[in-house]
Amino acid sequence: MLGSIGKFEDGLKYARQGIVAIQKIRGSNVPFHVSDIDLIKNADETMDNIENTLRQLEKDYEKHLA
Repeated sequence: MLGSIGKFEDGLKYARQGIVAIQKIRGSNVPFHVSDIDLIKNADETMDNIENTLRQLEKDYEKHLA
């Protein structure tokens, strides 16, 4: 994590880019749930976890930059 080395501005930029990427993937309506592959079938849950982590990083980085 970039915050651990004091690069909060860079970390904030990449966290926000990641959130946008997750939103684009969700907006594409890919039918992950019909896959026979468990990792793909559970993509929605994985994206939830990733987005939650990115949003928490975003908040943390914003605090350090305030």
